[in-house]
Amino acid sequence: MSWAEGWLGGVVAVLGTFFIAALGYFFLASVYSAFLGLFLDGALDAVRETHYPHADWIDPPGMIEGTISSAKFILWSLLVYLLASPVLLIGYLLPPVGVILQFFLGGHLLSREFGKIIELRLPKEKRVKTPGSLIHGIFAMILWLLPVINLFAPILLAASLVHKRLGSESLGSLTPKSKPEII
Repeated sequence: MSWAEGWLGGVVAVLGTFFIAALGYFFLASVYSAFLGLFLDGALDAVRETHYPHADWIDPPGMIEGTISSAKFILWSLLVYLLASPVLLIGYLLPPVGVILQFFLGGHLLSREFGKIIELRLPKEKRVKTPGSLIHGIFAMILWLLPVINLFAPILLAASLVHKRLGSESLGSLTPKSKPEII
């Protein structure tokens, strides 16, 4: 049986390396977005000042609070991807299933994280418990696949979620008489 130890050890090493590489591939967007989430405040402010100047908006959280939030997101994403990795790896053996699962999982995580970044900029009484939008996150995950456009994906996701959040808030404040008439 001594011949099996070397052969079996090699197979386990190859499978372990493949598993770690696949987990890193799934996890890359989460690390990238958590890092960039620390530096998106200028883009969020620009969208708010241009389109929603009267919306309630507070100063961005401090560097320590932002770093803690990003670290929580990275740990949460790691846990989710660790739990989902067997399903994702099996899904990749059935071509569209793995990709679709990755887009839904990554889209959910991204929209949740960026939604929280936006909610931290709103007064406490105006915050909602479940921020973000799955469709925005999935679209950002698709943009992450395109080589040059992936550099702008976090900014586009953040801007679209600001529009979604503050746009719905400003529409809710219109009185019935001031709503535009649709012909």
